[in-house]
Amino acid sequence: MGLEAQTQIEMLGPTHRIPGKLTAGDTYYKGGVMGIIDGFFSASGGIPSGILTGYGFDPDDGGAKVVSSSDNPDAEIDVGMAWVPYSGASQESVGDTFFLTDDNTVTTTAGDYAGVLCRGYKSGYVLLDFRTVLAS
Repeated sequence: MGLEAQTQIEMLGPTHRIPGKLTAGDTYYKGGVMGIIDGFFSASGGIPSGILTGYGFDPDDGGAKVVSSSDNPDAEIDVGMAWVPYSGASQESVGDTFFLTDDNTVTTTAGDYAGVLCRGYKSGYVLLDFRTVLAS
């Protein structure tokens, strides 16, 4: 199931805030896992990049922002290690490569883009390291 509301993401250790632009024609949620496709932040997969933090989110809309098909607004992502929701989190997840899905979540199933390393887990979450991208 894809992200349907903002997510409270806990970052672990130092992070860096990176500015960029959102891909047109998609819905974004605060706390969503972002990829990069064709130089734009994307909620639809791509090269794993970080967690969406800085954008004009409306709490009354569940932290969502719909971007029109003709707009590429400015946004910011946090890059570092983040506890990301994952229902299958277990000790066996540690060391696995995680990939972005096309619905703002993560999976261990390889896709068309690179992945990131899982460095830890806790119930319902994996600790993903967005500082280093791994080849698919």
